[in-house]
Amino acid sequence: MLVWAVAQAEVGAHGRAMSPELEGKWISPMHPEIVRDAPGACDICGMALVRAEELYDTGDEAEREMPLVVPASAPLLTGKRAVVYVALGEGLYEGREVVLGPRAGDYYLVHEGLREGEEVVVNGAFKIDSALQIRAQPSMMNAPARADHRDDEPNGHAHSPPSAVWTAYFAMQQALSEDDLPEAQAAATALAADPVSQEVGDAISKAVDLAAARQAFAELSMVLIRVARQGGVHAGPVYLFHCPMAFDNEGAAWLQQAMQTQNPYFGGQMYRCGSLRETFAGHE
Repeated sequence: MLVWAVAQAEVGAHGRAMSPELEGKWISPMHPEIVRDAPGACDICGMALVRAEELYDTGDEAEREMPLVVPASAPLLTGKRAVVYVALGEGLYEGREVVLGPRAGDYYLVHEGLREGEEVVVNGAFKIDSALQIRAQPSMMNAPARADHRDDEPNGHAHSPPSAVWTAYFAMQQALSEDDLPEAQAAATALAADPVSQEVGDAISKAVDLAAARQAFAELSMVLIRVARQGGVHAGPVYLFHCPMAFDNEGAAWLQQAMQTQNPYFGGQMYRCGSLRETFAGHE
């Protein structure tokens, strides 16, 4: 049976879900439905339970401030960095690096970099940014905190990488899920011809270990996820998965062609860790 549901949660200004009823409880970080009154292990995965206060806000009034948010389509995400294009008027846009909080539905919480009332490019930021990259100008991949660009059509479509980039990306995802660094590096060489992904491909090719390759792969994943959400998937179906435990519990997402989880961030250590978040049909 397939069931679609919408879960709603109150989120505080600092980005944590408000759950006063969990005060004093112990919870599984991997399976939050497992809640206990005392320390122990998760009944499903065996992980040690943690205090609920580590994952949720349980009643601090300061957290009840209204958060600053932007539409989820506005920021360009590259691993630990996020860039939005702020409208300055008369066709001028400023590339601004921001610090994002968690995603809440169709929005991201913003911790730093924007002020209430500023207008950001919601559709077409990738078009502006890819044009800057092709011209070797400051962009999301190599930007300082500011990058100006004039464009008459800010609401264009996403840059769609050539099919060779998608092929290389999925080969890297498969190799990293199998802890195969040489195979991932071999696949990364195909990215050299694409200006958007060349830098990340070079980083993976020169990675000294799996950890470095996985960090670079996460950056490329954020770029291609953005492309996928704007209809730029070359061929589908393509599945978006998310692992909440990647990179010291910061969490990370990736795309893959298989329907069952193949975690590129943990490989054999936790091959099936991750959940399906979105599906993209793609185009030929």
